[in-house]
Amino acid sequence: MYGLLSRNDFKKSLYIRLAVCCLVMYYFTCTLSLADTLTLNDYSRSYIIDSRYFEYNSSYSDSTFYQELTYQKVNSGNDGKNFFRNDTIQKNYYYKIVLKNRTNGQQKWYLVSYNYSIDEIDVWLVNSKGETTYTNFRNTQSLSKKLLRHKQPVFPLSLAYDSIYTLYVRIKNNRTYSYVFALYPEYQFSSYFFSEYFLYGIFYGAMIFALLYNVLNYIILKKRLLLFYVFFIAIQILHMSFRDGSFVIFFPVYFLQHADLYKEFFKGLFSSSLLAYFIFLYKQEFLSKKLYVILLFALIVRLMYTFIFWRDTHNLSYHMDMIVLLLVLYTAYTFWKKGLSGAQYMVVGLLFLIVAYFVYYINVVGMAYTGGIGFFAMYFGITINALLISVGLTEWYKKLRLEIFEKEKIAEQLEQLVSNRTHMLEEQTKELNLLLYNSSHHLRGPLMSIKGICNVAEADSEFTKNKLSELIKFRIDKLDNTLKKINDLSYIKSSSFLKQPINFRALFNHSIAQHKEIIERQKTIVQYEENLHSPHQYDEYLMKIIFENLVQNALIHNSHEKHLVLKISVSEMDGRVKLSFEDNGQGIGEPYIHKIFEMFYRANEYASENAGLGLYVVKLAVEKMGGSIEVTSSLGRGSCFVIMLPF
Repeated sequence: MYGLLSRNDFKKSLYIRLAVCCLVMYYFTCTLSLADTLTLNDYSRSYIIDSRYFEYNSSYSDSTFYQELTYQKVNSGNDGKNFFRNDTIQKNYYYKIVLKNRTNGQQKWYLVSYNYSIDEIDVWLVNSKGETTYTNFRNTQSLSKKLLRHKQPVFPLSLAYDSIYTLYVRIKNNRTYSYVFALYPEYQFSSYFFSEYFLYGIFYGAMIFALLYNVLNYIILKKRLLLFYVFFIAIQILHMSFRDGSFVIFFPVYFLQHADLYKEFFKGLFSSSLLAYFIFLYKQEFLSKKLYVILLFALIVRLMYTFIFWRDTHNLSYHMDMIVLLLVLYTAYTFWKKGLSGAQYMVVGLLFLIVAYFVYYINVVGMAYTGGIGFFAMYFGITINALLISVGLTEWYKKLRLEIFEKEKIAEQLEQLVSNRTHMLEEQTKELNLLLYNSSHHLRGPLMSIKGICNVAEADSEFTKNKLSELIKFRIDKLDNTLKKINDLSYIKSSSFLKQPINFRALFNHSIAQHKEIIERQKTIVQYEENLHSPHQYDEYLMKIIFENLVQNALIHNSHEKHLVLKISVSEMDGRVKLSFEDNGQGIGEPYIHKIFEMFYRANEYASENAGLGLYVVKLAVEKMGGSIEVTSSLGRGSCFVIMLPF
């Protein structure tokens, strides 16, 4: 074959082959350097435009013609280069994407920017014939003036089946950020964003509920800590509304033009208010001063960064917020370990918030792409955290209210005790004054009688010695009876209750012996009956007081028209010992029966030998042993005293 070609022809053929090889190599080199074509072959899903599918160019000029620019592929391994990004706020960033629609029958698509706060977006769609469709977005547009009334920039695209299109996008913004764009088929666009708005509704509904719940708690409890938490929830609502663009429904266009500024501002206040809340909570619980200083320092640094570096073009604020969340988690855990009621809810709520924020954090700083999960995780984390901390605060204040209630109850009991003691002292003072007054009268009366008798005896020569002795003895017996009653009263008031086995018959015999003379003189009939199944223990001296005074009371108030009959019985009834003293004496009139147990009260004014202390002393003795005394009486027919003593 070589022999058939001349030398010149051979050289010419070789040059042609080398040229073809160079062209082929150049073609493959160009092909490899170009971005992949984004093929739309499934109308049931959306397509995220990442660095595999676009080329970019940056220019300082706003008048640069997009088709004349030289585009280059993005190295997806670089930090923050997986999506559209403006590294310099003065530049225009142009992006070129090649599209091919393979979804038969689905020609209407939507290009959606997940970032609503971009200042300027221009979109050119060029088909294979060179025909161009142009749309744009400016952040000065109100919701009503947008092509679609949607909080995010949306650009409708008409893509014919099996056709290739070139999409050019220009971005200019006053802040540097990574911008995510996606393509949605018409059906998927409606269903996806309906679900998104539904989730927003749940989030903002839950947050408003938590806000109103804590406002109501503040109105009821008047605790300033709740104001800090109400402020914290309000800041979260504002921050998230500027983060997702929900605020555009309620706020004027002016706020949209500065949305990034407000978003960063409220993001700074979000972590600052959380720190302020825990600092105030620290003051309530008085934990370590070192932790307080750390929290205060973190609050000052975060506030300074928020107000000084308000045009944050780096990820430093995200790093700071992550540190703040970990710090407050440690603080909440410290509260829990110290026994703060409800702190366990705070710890769990903050754990949810930190996990959600970390998923979002690694997406923002470029550690990993977490997609929609990274964006919406914050909503779930904030909601759960707000509700759990609200529950924790409720538990804490419930415990505080319980402690306050117990203190108030103790104070009320102490006040009541003091009041009772004061009343008791007043009664005792009144009783003591009455006792002193009447005692002096009853003691001085017999003495003055004795003195008078002596004066009469000196003046009257016919006054015999025996008569004088009899009169003096009567007055001395009256005086001795009064002194004995006062002594009994002193014993009851001052001594303790001393239990010992009681022989009731012996007590009866002793009482009868004490009044033997008067019983014989009045020819009184005394009957005794005892029906006890076992021995019982009481204070013997108190029992003597009861028997002697009730026997004496019956003898003093006897009826002169008939012989006195006194019936004394001791028995058991309903787990108690029953003592009954029944007589057929004068009886007590209805108007006086409720007064007979009062000190120095005498129902019979003619019973001058009675000081009016007997029944009073009996009642005190019965009550000292935990018993009760009742009386039934009929004037002219007699009385019956019934005493019930516990075993």
